[in-house]
Amino acid sequence: ETQSHYGQVVQFIALRLPPARRPVQTNSSHPRQPTTLILALVAPIKPESFNEFGTPSYTKLGPIEVVDASTIQCVVGRVYDRNRWTIIERDTMIRVFDTVVA
Repeated sequence: ETQSHYGQVVQFIALRLPPARRPVQTNSSHPRQPTTLILALVAPIKPESFNEFGTPSYTKLGPIEVVDASTIQCVVGRVYDRNRWTIIERDTMIRVFDTVVA
C-alpha cells in the first residue's frame, strides 16, 4: 500500500561509492562501477488536520531523518496561516481551478 509522507528537506548529500572490491555475482545488485547515492536530510511533519482539498496542516517539524532521495515523489510549497503551516500542492490547486473554471 502506498503511503504519503510529508517533510521539509534540510539538505541533500551526494555520496560517490567506489565499485565493489570483490568479484560480484552476476545476479547481485552491487555495482561493478562507481555509483553515486543521493540522500536527503528530511525533517518530517505529522499532519494535524486536512483542509477541504485534502492538503495537510501542521505546527511542528520532527527530528531529522536520512532518506534515499530517489524515493521523493514530488516537492511542494507551504503557507503559514492562523498559527500553522499548510502544504500547497500544485496539482491540487490545478484541480481546484479546473473545477471552478469548468
